[in-house]
Amino acid sequence: MFHEKNPQIEKIIDQLGSMLDLCYVFESQLRCVDMVKPIIIILHQGDHNSLTEDMDEKIKSLFKTAHLYTFKIFSLDYALTSLKEHNLFFIQHCQKENIIYKLKSANPKEVQMEINEVTFELIREHIDDQLSSCVHYFDAALEFKEEANYVKALVNLNIYHKSLMDIAAKFHLGHEFEATQIRELQELMAPFNRELGAIYDIHSKEDWRLLKLLDQISEHSIIMTSPINEEQIEALINKAGQTLDATLNLFRNQLKAAKISYEKSHKLRLLSQPKTSKEYQKIREDVQALVNRKILELRPGHNKTYYKANMKIDGPADILYHISGMLKVCIMALGNENSNLFPNPNLNIQTTLEHVLQLLPFEEVECLEQIIKELEITTDHYVLEPPRYLYA
Repeated sequence: MFHEKNPQIEKIIDQLGSMLDLCYVFESQLRCVDMVKPIIIILHQGDHNSLTEDMDEKIKSLFKTAHLYTFKIFSLDYALTSLKEHNLFFIQHCQKENIIYKLKSANPKEVQMEINEVTFELIREHIDDQLSSCVHYFDAALEFKEEANYVKALVNLNIYHKSLMDIAAKFHLGHEFEATQIRELQELMAPFNRELGAIYDIHSKEDWRLLKLLDQISEHSIIMTSPINEEQIEALINKAGQTLDATLNLFRNQLKAAKISYEKSHKLRLLSQPKTSKEYQKIREDVQALVNRKILELRPGHNKTYYKANMKIDGPADILYHISGMLKVCIMALGNENSNLFPNPNLNIQTTLEHVLQLLPFEEVECLEQIIKELEITTDHYVLEPPRYLYA
């Protein structure tokens, strides 16, 4: 993307430079409700605490002079961590060609990611993990509803709603909102996404009551100023489902747009060429041979299969000997090692450990390593933080 010089934006950057340790400024396009809006992303070398209230007000007043733009400020560390976590917002917008300002000593490579097909799968996984981390609140709300404990159901629905809004804000705008009330979160998302901005129709008395019920829940206390019934909880559960659908729709659309953008600009790195059908056939035969050895049907045509693990046994009596040895180890683990049942406890432990060793899937892992090697599968995962013991 070619960026024409904008004197107004350049003036704002100059003024910001007197308040912040600027490192990078990006100009990109943010998809909003009915339009694509220009966005300016500012990365500075401080942290969140380096922005005082007074500075925050001054910065906001600067941004008001360019009302056609959306402005976002982040610390460089936060942006780099978000990139490593495959945050869609930063991958979309923090691209080399979007840089309109950089510190002379800055190295643009630090904010660049090599993008390929796997990257987009990792972005999906990141969102899946976030959604999975909050779904238990929804499940808890359903359980409390069945128990007629409507207050606790309401608490969990409040947390679930907020979690979904936070997830959407983070992948679409780069950060969670500071607001805690669902009404406020919906208002903040409305300019950027119609669905999430209209889950609750504020002109509907019924929806307004539901919003008021949700927002009776604060972070530190439950302030119930009006009663709640099963029908209202059921309506809130439906609204939670709509919020999830809207969040997923927004994510899919943004991910699709990002992928198309990378494909059009020829920046989507292709993975290594696939193997020939002959090479694939050899791999398939090896895997099939392993499956034939290890996975067995209960009987021909039966849909239930069993996995065969190898254990060396001399005969039927030996089976009883080994089982008794394992049971003795379990009893000893409970603190009864002084019992007369264990004339030779070391032998019992050794026998059990030998069985465990025999059950380790060496053959399967060797087969997996061969597949990875033959298909030339590599990882796009990053190590976010080295283990602390490396610094000891």
